[in-house]
Amino acid sequence: MRKDLNRISHFISTKFVFGLLLLSVLSISAQVTNDPPLIHAGKSNLVNNEYEQAIIKFSEYLKVFGYSTEAYYWRAHALLQLERIDDAIIDLNLVLDRDPKDSRAMDAMGYAYNQKGNYLTAIKWFNKAIEENNKNAIIYNNRGMSFYYLGKYSNAFYDFDKAVLLDSTFAEAYSNRGSARYNHQDIKKASQLDLERAENDYTIAIQYDPLLISAYRNRGLVRYEMEKYKESFLDFQKAIYLDPNDPLIYYHMANLMLAKKQYDDAITYFNESLKLDHDQIDILYERANTYEILQNYPLARYDYEVIIQLNHDELAKCYYNIARTYAFEEDGQHAYYYLNQARKNGLFKNAKYKSLIFSDEAFSSFWQEENFIKLKEKIEKS
Repeated sequence: MRKDLNRISHFISTKFVFGLLLLSVLSISAQVTNDPPLIHAGKSNLVNNEYEQAIIKFSEYLKVFGYSTEAYYWRAHALLQLERIDDAIIDLNLVLDRDPKDSRAMDAMGYAYNQKGNYLTAIKWFNKAIEENNKNAIIYNNRGMSFYYLGKYSNAFYDFDKAVLLDSTFAEAYSNRGSARYNHQDIKKASQLDLERAENDYTIAIQYDPLLISAYRNRGLVRYEMEKYKESFLDFQKAIYLDPNDPLIYYHMANLMLAKKQYDDAITYFNESLKLDHDQIDILYERANTYEILQNYPLARYDYEVIIQLNHDELAKCYYNIARTYAFEEDGQHAYYYLNQARKNGLFKNAKYKSLIFSDEAFSSFWQEENFIKLKEKIEKS
């Protein structure tokens, strides 16, 4: 049975990852030659991702020459890259106070509120930007992302589609359009046609930007759902090559290995994911389950113990799973102990577990033993 690659939470978003574009680096490069020296130097810093240095240059210019739309706008850009959102908004307001129709500043303001998670306000700013400049593909792409995060996928799809109509080489807009094709972002409910169209969008994105990591990862997910496991593997492999520090990609690769029943390889990729972000409970559960498949019960128990340390609310559930591992080893004494601990911690007040335990084959050989008969009576009364 294929696993749902979208169900993991925490650092792994259930939504596909986007690259929210504020500007094109190429457009900066094209402008730097006509600027005053400090502005030129600041933009050069931006091109090289040297944001602190860029802020220093723009600030120096403002100190020497006073108000400058360019200095405030580009300093805001650098501040946004450093996630100093409120400081960026102050600079952008200074730009808009002088020029209320500056579509660049409106777009950047939308970006800022998007980063704050205030998507409705972001959309209002993107709307204003589009009123002033309805030929800018980047603004449509950015507004589409705000719609996407609000779960308004039809609106998002319209904006991404508009972006590629305005700029037929806009790789991220193609990738984003592919991600907006799913009903309620549930890839399991996507039709074969939607999957094929999404795959095509990601392929076009990669043609225009062969280094676009999210397109490889997302195409890998789509191809996984289409059971194109070989192609999915190659996409995830490319994504790992481009960004070996993204735990999400290793997680997806691990689940692909599970689908192929390559359990040792799955463990390897779960390990890599956890090396990069070791506190992820969902991945620890996945790895523990895989260890159980491999009948490596001590390591499965180790993962359950780690989960307990990370989140005490998982205690009862982990005790149940630990009990199962001992049952598989035919260790009735420890199986009983941990089942009883799960009961004491309230697990069987949950109807799901109360019904599950009596059909769980892991314990089937123990129910005739005296301790388990008494435990069963206690569970039934809980």
